[in-house]
Amino acid sequence: MRRLRVPGPIHLGLTLGPIRRGGADPATSFGHGGFWRATRTPDGPGTERIEVDGGEVTIEAWGPGADWLLQAAPALVGLDDDPTAFRAAHPVIHDLHRRMAGMRLGRTGAVMEALVPSILEQKVTGKEAWLAYAAILRRYGEPAPGPAKLRLPPAPDVLAGIPSYELHPLGVERRRAETLRRACRAVGRMEEAAS
Repeated sequence: MRRLRVPGPIHLGLTLGPIRRGGADPATSFGHGGFWRATRTPDGPGTERIEVDGGEVTIEAWGPGADWLLQAAPALVGLDDDPTAFRAAHPVIHDLHRRMAGMRLGRTGAVMEALVPSILEQKVTGKEAWLAYAAILRRYGEPAPGPAKLRLPPAPDVLAGIPSYELHPLGVERRRAETLRRACRAVGRMEEAAS
């Protein structure tokens, strides 16, 4: 478990909501005391629960990747950025900044977990993409460690080996399936570029 003091307000929904891919996303959940996320870390699979209480963020983690998740928590909830340095030059931006004071820009460090859903979201509605993503996780993911009933996103080598005809019944046509497979085969270069 790790506790972090937060300078200023923080809103978990605004900050971590973009990680969630629709209400059926089996790798994330809002509820039961905070935001839950199953992920793959450099140290192995892990599940984390993040909750805000006043000016403090509490992070609990399970699995082989637990220590990595605890160390990466400040970046995930946007504590590596200094919100006091932001200056809104336009009145609309100033108003949004005022109304969404608890929104922080965090980072997961999980390149493929952002890229795979982004590929699936091309040329289809958000709902169609999110349903396809959830179906892929249910079929090819594995149970996440910890008390939450979450699914880990499939490892890139697993996704790279799935023929396009197996993804079609899950809502992914050949073009997006091939793009997904190519991206998964290049995961090392992408993660290197991102870091």
